[in-house]
Formats: sequence, structure tokens, C-alpha cells
Amino acid sequence: MKSPKEKFEKLVSPKEIKKIVKNCKPIPSSSNVKIKVIKQYLDQRSYSLVAIYSFNGFKTVGVANSDGKKEYPWQVTKNIYHCFEKNNNVFIPKAYCYQKEFGIFFREYQKGKILSSFLKNPKKKELKLVQELLDFLPRVDPKKSQEIKKGISFDDFEKNIKILDKRKEKNVIKAPYLSLKKKIKKHYLKNKKGFFVHGDFNPFNIFIQKSSISLIDMEKAHFGAKEEDPASLIAHLKYSLDFNLKKNEIKAWQDTIDSQNYDKKIFKMFEQYFGLLIASHIMVWNNYQKGLKVFKKIYKK
Repeated sequence: MKSPKEKFEKLVSPKEIKKIVKNCKPIPSSSNVKIKVIKQYLDQRSYSLVAIYSFNGFKTVGVANSDGKKEYPWQVTKNIYHCFEKNNNVFIPKAYCYQKEFGIFFREYQKGKILSSFLKNPKKKELKLVQELLDFLPRVDPKKSQEIKKGISFDDFEKNIKILDKRKEKNVIKAPYLSLKKKIKKHYLKNKKGFFVHGDFNPFNIFIQKSSISLIDMEKAHFGAKEEDPASLIAHLKYSLDFNLKKNEIKAWQDTIDSQNYDKKIFKMFEQYFGLLIASHIMVWNNYQKGLKVFKKIYKK
């Protein structure tokens, strides 16, 4: 059994990656390989990687996790790709293959700029494309719906709650989280069919190229409420430390969302949920006081 370090080193080795993709169509197996690492993490127990692999002009993106979590987005992407093939403006990258031994999913290289490049001064074109994407997602009809999870995953939140419970600081997140979790589960019980939901709808997972828009990373895809994805976007714009937008800069995006046919009560519930999740991430992985500030902003305390 190879260690995480040994496996990771093979994924960033041109010689080894040629062997790994040997039977992975349509990736060329006999060309020179150049590797550009976008993100990486490695310790004694685990690794993660996002890299662009270039084979004499052919580009593919490889995303890997030692825990095998990339197998699910590979399955989802394969399952729903046919829904996007006839759409001229809305895309997802094609799934090429999943290599189980190394936990790596190879997908079509995504062109364009991430949505975060357009947040501060959006033009009508960008706003309209995001609106079109949000309109389209609830209509996605997977080939094998049983392969896609039902309901939002609370795993990340639960992990953060446990970490905060063990720390000296007061865990202000726990009570509102449990209340929201109860409300969300109750909503799911009333609406069993559900809509296709991306589940991590944020500006880093959305690409814009000229007159088209595309979406990556299906790790959290599931059937749920159509309000989830737009609520996730607004929560990220309001509460994430990555964007630091002012109220007037958020307004154009908020107006775009408000123009849609969403249940305001359900939307608010999910906006609070994603905002609280962002606050918990900041408390755990960045700075408790910064996360507390976000928490107070959500509940205006």
C-alpha cells in the first residue's frame, strides 16, 4: 500500500502521470506532459491536489483527494452532462475518468475567468448569465437520479462544531446551527421530490467566457430546494473574507436573485445556513474573532 506522500509524488511527476492516464480517453497517453499545480496539500495522512495537465496542446484538469471524495463528483458529472450538451450558454466540463488508486478525477479543462473577477462591477451580461445558470440548474434531470444524494450534507458543519466544542472559546455557532438543521430537515420532509442543487455555488466554482457560463466541482451536488444555490451565492458575497464587498457592490447580485421566483422564507433560511457555515470555517481555520464578527453580522448582534 503506497503512502499518501508516494501517491502524491506520482501525481506531480510527468513520467508517472503518463502511466496513470494510459487508458483514460480522450487523454493522449504518449505525449509529453507538463504539469501546473494550482492547489496542493500534503501531510503524513492525506493529500489533495488541483493541477492542469498539458499533453502537447491537450489540457485536462486533475482533482485528487486521498480519501476518495472525487469519485462522487465524477459520477455526478457523468450523470448530468447530457443535460447541458444542447444548451448554448450554460456548461459543465466533461468528465474524462476517475483513477481509483490515486483518488484523482480528470475532467475537461475549463476556459474563462472565475466569477470573482466580475463581482465589484458586474455588467448586464454577467448578471444575465448567472441568472440563466440559476434558472437552468433546477431543470437538470439526471439519467440515474438514485446516484445523486438526497438533501444537503451537514458533515462539514458537524466537524466544525466538534472542533469548536473542544476549544476554550464559547461555541456560539452550535445553537443556531441545530435550529437551522431542524428547519431544513422539516422542509425536505414536506418537499420530497426536490430539485438538482450544485451545493457549493460560490464565485470560485463559476466561470464566465464571453457569452457563456460554466460550473465546476460537484462534490456537494444533491436534490434539495431551488433556493439553496442562490442563497449560497449571496451568503458568500456578504460574509466570505475572500471578497470584502460593500453593500452597494452586492446590490446588483441581490437584485438579480430577488427578480427570481424564490420563496423568501426558504431563501432566508438557507442564506443564514451558508453564512453560518462560512462563519464556522473562519472560526476554525482562520481566526475565531473574525468568525465571530461574521456571526454577529448574520444575526445583526
